[in-house]
Amino acid sequence: MVHRQPGSSVPAFGRIERSDLFTAVHPIEEMYVGALQPLSQFDDQQILLAGHMTDVVADENDVDAILTFDSDFRTLGYSLVPDDGS
Repeated sequence: MVHRQPGSSVPAFGRIERSDLFTAVHPIEEMYVGALQPLSQFDDQQILLAGHMTDVVADENDVDAILTFDSDFRTLGYSLVPDDGS
């Protein structure tokens, strides 16, 4: 179940950042180059550069699930949290 209420995202992400269940990973400059190549591979999809950057960062850090409401990450082979049931 997803609860969307105005003003609830900042406190929710604060709880996520402090949780031992999630790890935040961040890109480095070299990862940008790695994100450009898949743009042409997935050009028929609506996956933005930000999505490809997330893919590169996740791959570099052995991530298998992504906290997102964007089902495009399924195309890239990730499990979604929360699961949208697709």
